[in-house]
Amino acid sequence: MAFRRLEELSFIYALTGEERYAERAKRILFQILGWERWIRTPTYPSISCVLAYDWLFKSLDGEERREVCRVLIDRALKPFERILSERSEWWTRDSRTNWRSVTHGQIGITALGIAERYENVKSLVEGCLRGVLAVLDAGGVDGGWDEGVGYWGYGIGEAVRFAEALKRASNSKVNVFNHPYLKVTGDFGLYLETPDGGCFNFADCGYRPPNPWLMAKLAAEQRNPYWQWCAERNLKADIHSFLWYDPELKGEKPRGLAPSKHFRGIDVAVLRGGWDGRDVFLGFKSGLTTAHHGHLDINSFMLSAFGRRLVQDLGVWSYADHVFWDRSGPRWDFEANATVGHNTLLVDGEGQRYGSEHFGRIVRFVSTGLYDLIVGDGSRVYGELLGRFLRYVIYLKPHLILILDDLESRARRRFEWLLHYVGTVEAKQGWFLITNDVASLDLQVLRPKENEGLTVVKAERLSTYIDQHGLKRSYMNRYLSFSPLHRSSTCRFMVLMYVHPADPNYVKAWRVEAVEEAADEVKIGITAEGWRYHVSVNLAERSVEVERETEQKG
Repeated sequence: MAFRRLEELSFIYALTGEERYAERAKRILFQILGWERWIRTPTYPSISCVLAYDWLFKSLDGEERREVCRVLIDRALKPFERILSERSEWWTRDSRTNWRSVTHGQIGITALGIAERYENVKSLVEGCLRGVLAVLDAGGVDGGWDEGVGYWGYGIGEAVRFAEALKRASNSKVNVFNHPYLKVTGDFGLYLETPDGGCFNFADCGYRPPNPWLMAKLAAEQRNPYWQWCAERNLKADIHSFLWYDPELKGEKPRGLAPSKHFRGIDVAVLRGGWDGRDVFLGFKSGLTTAHHGHLDINSFMLSAFGRRLVQDLGVWSYADHVFWDRSGPRWDFEANATVGHNTLLVDGEGQRYGSEHFGRIVRFVSTGLYDLIVGDGSRVYGELLGRFLRYVIYLKPHLILILDDLESRARRRFEWLLHYVGTVEAKQGWFLITNDVASLDLQVLRPKENEGLTVVKAERLSTYIDQHGLKRSYMNRYLSFSPLHRSSTCRFMVLMYVHPADPNYVKAWRVEAVEEAADEVKIGITAEGWRYHVSVNLAERSVEVERETEQKG
């Protein structure tokens, strides 16, 4: 709070010239400079203090300016230089983490802000630039970031703040905005924002929109009207939105863009019915289990429609000191991080494994006007428990989603299919109705068949712990699970979902006409909304064919 107040008061002074704001800001500034320790968050004081130094410059006398610079040099720049030269901290060696761009970007801005007072400014800024560029180089080819939308907004946001400072300091001779990643990464925010103003919140990420000022700055630099549209939906009354939102750039709903996208560099995909507030949105997660802030969530998904979430990712729970980050075991005791907190599988009650050898891939992605397809391969993430896990997500436009899982193990095991619903759930005759406010989801398990033995569990698991701030936290993990009654070495799950507006008088009007199965092929007929869909899944080739015809009534 002190940092935010310092920046706001200093900025208001820079705009108005009113000394009352400067005096209040200076009191906070010199309090921060006098703090005994700058250990836990060393970049935070430096960036806020150097911004205040810049904005308050006219109000600071010579002695005050020297004192600000002395503290920033002694407590931020010199320690950072030493760490950089010794590579003594993990974030100097790892480019796939937001913390590298945060530390390098904020220290780089600090060095530029007091350049006239620091003799090593050139070499330090060059070192900071190398760190930021390494992070941008590590970004996904399509602009994705595998730490999730929240840490993308933070880490890439700090890279962009440094890029702007360096561009100004060099009179545009050094323009990091020309980096290929910054030319495409606005798509990550655009596509992963949900129609209701949240996001596909995989990894340690809350359900909120992508960083609005970052979207605004990327839009302004790349002159992208679609990114501007995303920014305008979420702009807040903050300094960087004020500075970087360009009202001359007209935002445009991205109707000209394909609504569905595979972010190949991180193996995350989004399926959309369109760009309107009530359209279907499905996010699908594969990729690395070793991503920073990552979860054990391979082949998981979330779903929203009609402006409401219906199937959720639990997102992030409050951090709990060092145990929250111990990937050897304790991190996975927090259910939001573990497989049991995601819409994927448990095998013999166990979740996915962590490690560089345990990862998933999206092996096929198809998007057409009639249907979209994702095939996710999670065969490597359960260790010895599972030899094959191929998940087919078939979006039959506009309102049907079919999920087919093809599973095989070396031993007879119990496979459990998880769905974390939002709202209420009601068991009907052979299907389930999930309702969240104005939106509903019908769910029918086609395989395993009920008459062959099916176990259904409605679970509510409450976790309580003390977080890193000493506060008691309690979180509920609610889900449905489906599993065959008997253990087996092979299994197919087939689950059909239909989304529609909530209606207290709702009568189910869709039906499954037929399911035909062979060793390597599955055929399904579905009728809904006046259409008859014929879906053929070739398991050997990992391909799908879909035909649709008008329903013949009579």
